[in-house]
Amino acid sequence: MKLQALTSLRFVFAFMVFLCHLTYFRDSRIPAIHDLLENYLRFGYLGVNFFFMLSGFVMAFTYASAIGDKQFSRKNFLIKRAIRIVPLHYFTLLLITPVVVKSVLDDGGFTAHHTFQFLVRLGAHLTLTQSFIPAIPYYFSFNAPAWSISAEMFFYVMFPAIVAFIFRKGLIRSYAFYLVLLAIALVLMTVIRNFYDMQWLFYINPFIRILDFIMGIFLFFFYSIVRYSNKMNSSRATLLQIISLIIPVLFFMGIQEVYKTYSNSLYFYIPMALLIFSFAFSEGALAKVMSARFLVFLGEASYSFYLTQDITARYMNWNGNRLEIIKTYFENNYIAFAAMQFMIALTVAIVVHLYVEKPVTAWLRKKFEKKSLAD
Repeated sequence: MKLQALTSLRFVFAFMVFLCHLTYFRDSRIPAIHDLLENYLRFGYLGVNFFFMLSGFVMAFTYASAIGDKQFSRKNFLIKRAIRIVPLHYFTLLLITPVVVKSVLDDGGFTAHHTFQFLVRLGAHLTLTQSFIPAIPYYFSFNAPAWSISAEMFFYVMFPAIVAFIFRKGLIRSYAFYLVLLAIALVLMTVIRNFYDMQWLFYINPFIRILDFIMGIFLFFFYSIVRYSNKMNSSRATLLQIISLIIPVLFFMGIQEVYKTYSNSLYFYIPMALLIFSFAFSEGALAKVMSARFLVFLGEASYSFYLTQDITARYMNWNGNRLEIIKTYFENNYIAFAAMQFMIALTVAIVVHLYVEKPVTAWLRKKFEKKSLAD
């Protein structure tokens, strides 16, 4: 069974991430444009919550039974996951490197200090460890959105042990333990207010963000219970999906009043979990709408879009003259420029998806399968 509606939703949340990167809206002299960013668009980072939670759900959906039956190869699993995410990460790293080199040259050139920093940051990206370094110049270096890919790879490493723990301890006891971890995280977020990099500690930090991933795993187990109870019909699934669209709006209406550290992750656990849970039931009317072929295709291209959209923006601002372009060619119409940027970013993403991501991944999988058969 394919989770087509959830695949389509991936693009929706990738688009939200794109919107939160339109930080140049702050430079607009029109208050409404500035307020659009500050009050709405900047919260697009919540798309990362969805990606992490969905990843846990999909991994459990695909591999949990094999782990439970002890027919699971941790090595093969990690190789397959690396084949899925690493090639595109390396390709986008290659794409962004000229931009980074230019910024170093503009900042005084490759002195010993700059060269050392460049190599360390590059090494962190090559090893997918940048999210473990609590400093913005490292976890947001090169292709900034790739920090989440670094965290994702860590989640994959931990995934077999997490699912094995759930099978060993039982669903109820395991979930109780998870709630304790959430409570500890909440206490830490409440008590710690002066850490030198709060953004890393509670937003980037893989040891905190793995809670999103684990929530997705539990969602799968709860989904399985409901699925095999045969109590979810089309009308109930549709109603649940409608509710799952209303709840995030209600949460979003109150986000301005929520302490930022909470809103970065834990605050949206309930609406994100409900959204994933409800749209996993393909019999719902809204899930059927989201399963349209074109929407599913966009969802399949969402990984390419996610990793290339910021690169596109940085090339469009190659000489730092984006505001001048908006003023001269768009008559200060920031919305029109953003629309053009989106269309270019989407075109680039689709090309990369069709001619880089898919063929390279397919070729590597074929090579791996041949090697597995030979062994």
